[in-house]
Amino acid sequence: PHTVMVPAPGQGALAIQIRAEDPRMAALTMRLHHEQASIEVRAERSVLSGLGGGCAVPVGVAAHYEAGGIIVRACMGGDESGPLVHVVVEGEAEDPEAVGAQAVHRLRETARAAVGGRLAGRRILITRAQHQAGTLHELLDREGASVLEVPVITIEPIEDAILPDAAFHYD
Repeated sequence: PHTVMVPAPGQGALAIQIRAEDPRMAALTMRLHHEQASIEVRAERSVLSGLGGGCAVPVGVAAHYEAGGIIVRACMGGDESGPLVHVVVEGEAEDPEAVGAQAVHRLRETARAAVGGRLAGRRILITRAQHQAGTLHELLDREGASVLEVPVITIEPIEDAILPDAAFHYD
C-alpha cells in the first residue's frame, strides 16, 4: 500500500505519442484516454517538477482521484540530502498541478522542521565576500537556515586615510 511505500511519480501510467496533424489517430487514441488517471499523473508530475526532480532525486508520489477530489501522498529524502519526510495533501481535481505544488511546499516545510535548529525554515542572504564571512555560513546552516551567498560587498583598507583622531582637534 502507498501508506508504506510510495512509488516514483507516474508509475503504471501509459503515454501514447502521435503526429500532431493526424486526426484519425487522435480519435483512435482518445478512446484509450482515462481522465482520472490523467488527473493523477498531472499531480504526480507537478510534485516531481516542483522539486526539480528527475531520476536521481529520491522522491515518491502517488495521487488518487476520489469523489471529485485528489489525494496526493508524497515523500522525499532519506539519503545524504536530508531526512525522509512524508506528506498527504488533499485538493480539488480541477487543478491537480496546484495540489502537487501544495505537496511540494509541505514537503519542503516538513524537511526544514525535521532538520531542526532555531533558524529552520528561514532564508538568509550573506552579502560579504566569502573570505570575509568566515564561518557564518556554516553556523547558520547548522541552525537549520537555508543560506545563500551573494558577495556584493567587500571591506578594503583605505590607504592614506585620515583617522578621526588626527582630523579633529578638540580643545
